[in-house]
Amino acid sequence: MISLFQSEVGDVNSMNFNNDSSLLCLFGHDEHNRTKGVIYDIASVHQGREPKLCAKQLTDFDVL
Repeated sequence: MISLFQSEVGDVNSMNFNNDSSLLCLFGHDEHNRTKGVIYDIASVHQGREPKLCAKQLTDFDVL
């Protein structure tokens, strides 16, 4: 299933799913050019619901 949603990460550099594809991890930069990582629970997206933000972290260092 394909779904579009607005993420807190403005400039996505990388994304990854966990083993059962219930979580989506995004890394990119915010408006102050800090590295921002977010994790979304996407398990209920196929039921028409929005992804739920589970965690977020800001850092001044690049994450590879």
